[in-house]
Amino acid sequence: MVQTGVDGQDSYGSSINHKLDHMIGNREFGQLVQVGRTNYESGQMLHGIPFSADISWRLAIEGRIFVAADADQNDRVTGQTSFANTTPTFLLDNPANSNVIAIPFYYQLAQTGSVAGGDIAVETELVYPSAYASGGTSERVRHLRIGYIGSVTNKCRLFSGATATAGYGIAAGHVTLAADVSGAEGIINIYEWQAPSGTFLDANTSLNVFSSAGTTGPTFGWHFCWAEMPVDWLTN
Repeated sequence: MVQTGVDGQDSYGSSINHKLDHMIGNREFGQLVQVGRTNYESGQMLHGIPFSADISWRLAIEGRIFVAADADQNDRVTGQTSFANTTPTFLLDNPANSNVIAIPFYYQLAQTGSVAGGDIAVETELVYPSAYASGGTSERVRHLRIGYIGSVTNKCRLFSGATATAGYGIAAGHVTLAADVSGAEGIINIYEWQAPSGTFLDANTSLNVFSSAGTTGPTFGWHFCWAEMPVDWLTN
């Protein structure tokens, strides 16, 4: 942080406005306003003052944080009965022409419906180039600034049951779950994956989630959450 004595000057008596993204010196509330380079104009006003926020707040304010879930309230997705790298249960695709960087936050899988035929393996992979090949159900995606009109449209797509190109990126999660849909105390039938800190998915990449159990595939209630940052934010 830049330390100041006289308004707008550092401890050496030099102006610090050239070191910041915005001019400083607002004392309307008796405080010297400082805005660091991690902050960005949100394009909105707070109590009549231009409001600046860090990048995570900007993503939220502009409706760039998204959640994907089933299109109908009671739909569910069923996984496979054995692992195959061409049949992910879910695939988050960032298309080659998206011009955004996807920032995955987490996904949640909750066992429901028919009990799987054995222990459930869940594998998570980050893949380049995107493994999406064809088909599947393009699931519903909504931004999390609920009710906000004029938000940007998601560029990434979340598929269930898609066909993927055979190949391997890098594993970013693995768990084995006991097959159980009971709501009894102590039963663990929810798996929540969180992305490793700093995970960015550039255009033409995908996040693949494989789930399988012998004889009867696992059935899940589920949702995914991620943000989309325009590539030009890194250069402008």
